[in-house]
Amino acid sequence: MTEDTVTVTFQPGGFEAEISRDGNFMEASRLAGVSLESQCGGAGTCGRCRVVVISGEVAEPTESEKKLLTTTELAHGFRLACLASAAPGEHRVELYMPPVSIVHEQKFQVEGLTLESALDPPVEIIEGAVPPHGLAVDLGTSKVAMFLVNFKSGKTEESIGFMNPQFPYGEDVISRIGYAGGGTDEAKLLRDLVVDGINEHLEEMLVDRALAPEDVAGVTVVGNTAMHHLLLGLPVRQLGASPFEPATRDAIERDAREMRMGVLPSAKVYMPPVIAGFVGSDNLAAIIATRLHEEKGPCLLVDLGTNTEVALRVGGRIVCCSCASGPAFEGEALRHGMRASPGAVEMVKVGADGRLAVSTVGDVEPIGICGSGVLDAVAALKDTGALDERGRLLPGHPGVVEEDGDAAYRLAPSSAIQQGWVLVTQHDVREIQKAKGAVRAGIEMVLEHTGVSPREIRKVMLAGAFGSYIDPASAVSIAMLPPVPADRIVQVGNAAGVGARELLCSMKLRKEAEELARTIEHLELVTYPRADLFFASSMLLSEESVGDYMSKWRGV
Repeated sequence: MTEDTVTVTFQPGGFEAEISRDGNFMEASRLAGVSLESQCGGAGTCGRCRVVVISGEVAEPTESEKKLLTTTELAHGFRLACLASAAPGEHRVELYMPPVSIVHEQKFQVEGLTLESALDPPVEIIEGAVPPHGLAVDLGTSKVAMFLVNFKSGKTEESIGFMNPQFPYGEDVISRIGYAGGGTDEAKLLRDLVVDGINEHLEEMLVDRALAPEDVAGVTVVGNTAMHHLLLGLPVRQLGASPFEPATRDAIERDAREMRMGVLPSAKVYMPPVIAGFVGSDNLAAIIATRLHEEKGPCLLVDLGTNTEVALRVGGRIVCCSCASGPAFEGEALRHGMRASPGAVEMVKVGADGRLAVSTVGDVEPIGICGSGVLDAVAALKDTGALDERGRLLPGHPGVVEEDGDAAYRLAPSSAIQQGWVLVTQHDVREIQKAKGAVRAGIEMVLEHTGVSPREIRKVMLAGAFGSYIDPASAVSIAMLPPVPADRIVQVGNAAGVGARELLCSMKLRKEAEELARTIEHLELVTYPRADLFFASSMLLSEESVGDYMSKWRGV
């Protein structure tokens, strides 16, 4: 330590890092190997990287901190790591990381549909030789799923899921695009982080099966358009501004050696076509996996997440769109939001006595709430009368209190939280309304564009991690999904991962997918007529109110 540096210690764990005097605590966390929540990538806008000062003098709170932290939190030493720094003359600061600020291992939806497809691998199978293997990768913004597949049998021998290593530089696509747009070095860093993460986890899988990197003779990677472009070293800045054009829509194949993949150097890395700026090859893979293009009647595929893709099959065509549903489904932007990690409230139900009952990931004490839990909570609060159809928590209702000037519902007691309760605040409800409103508005615009009414929908397939864990009844109850009967809603798991495996093992399916990608119609919601009215209607929390509001401005 010198006069120009500060030593920062993070508790629990005693992780230490030395930073320059003008550095902030987020920089220190990265150097110390500590994973703090950071939806905005350290831009000081999300308020997720909360720490508490244990010892040492820190600079006065910034104006942004005063907006993102409550007066009570500031009084108790809470600060935002990306904005806070040591006070002049201070050389040592000790910080406590609350559980909701630490990135924990979370539940990953790795698996999906089980399909039987004809094998047509991109490698020659030689009898008597070591059976060649392939690697399928579903590269998401938040999560990465990997599958080690035996080319001879077509079976998945091992699968693994892990957090995308790029998350410290922004948890959403726009933040990553913004960071990568800063220059060549930033884009290369994001690419290297993903490649290193894939190689590290692949090595674990190979060791478990006594295989060598040379035994992996082919790779397929699917992902959203931003992840696709970053991995390939393609420009991404244009994806962040209208008309959101991809640099290419072609299928791409490169040598593994060129991409620094830890497999057979001469193996090919195949990346299927993307469809649009925010509809990637992962959506194409999900369509292939679910056989959406073979469905007869009006059928919806909804891949729920921070960016939700909707695809409608009707009359021999597929129309798709991308809905900016935001981070609330990942537990972000919520007062006590977190990922689906141990301690996260993941389910809320109304008991026979009218009280709310909660369950947590790992069946441990609640420390926060994840996306599926808050979706359930909103539905339950509406059912019990604590919340009206416009999303207003009603003062005077049992459980509704005021916290720092904001109405909140005391959902579950917790000794790990300063207030003593996991709360669902009025702000949280609004965030869920915006997220679910974006999804429903996208569905409604696709239905209107194709002339299909909600009652004509024969099947709704919910894909992705969030789509797998939510209660479809809650989604229908708060009008996130159209009012379709429960027996028409199917949860299909990680359909993109299944599609990636199928494309890995079948040259025939690759050709089919490439031809299909050229025929899929993309509906750009930003320029769709009356998009703002669709969104405003879809934020309401009952089917009746959504329908009434839409009827009024449509003149029905």
